[in-house]
Amino acid sequence: IYSRGQKTKDFLKECDVVFILSYVGQFLGNEDIEFIKTILPTEGVQKAIIVGSKFDSGLLDYKERETTFEKALRNSFINFSSHAKLTLKKMQENSEDFNILRDLQKSVDKGESPIFISSLLYTCAKKLENNQLLSDEENNIINRMKSRFSGFEATSEFLLELANIDNI
Repeated sequence: IYSRGQKTKDFLKECDVVFILSYVGQFLGNEDIEFIKTILPTEGVQKAIIVGSKFDSGLLDYKERETTFEKALRNSFINFSSHAKLTLKKMQENSEDFNILRDLQKSVDKGESPIFISSLLYTCAKKLENNQLLSDEENNIINRMKSRFSGFEATSEFLLELANIDNI
């Protein structure tokens, strides 16, 4: 929507940092890449942080069956981070020398970015803390995680840590 895009562009001029939210199932797709390459540099954005959303869905897409949660978590993190690194490297090769691309690449190389989050697991954790019932969708995700991965815990502490929202 043009008006929303224009409002975003106008607001970018006032930002100290931009969080680029990208769904891990289609992590750093064409729209994200174009935004980073064309919009951020022209609007004077100096710092950006890549955030991989719906990390719970990315974990459930993990290819290996009959595995531990720890292994799936570690390998998913590595795979998504490697994808970000390769994508940014290609962007730098095919773009002018923008500082923001170099800084994004450095943050990925240092392991500072991308940051992976799950708002659904965060909501589940908060509901469990407050003894509230989970929705059907939330129950479905939790039950799939439990049945899919040995070592997955459906406690509020475990889910909060996995959600990673507090680190943002």
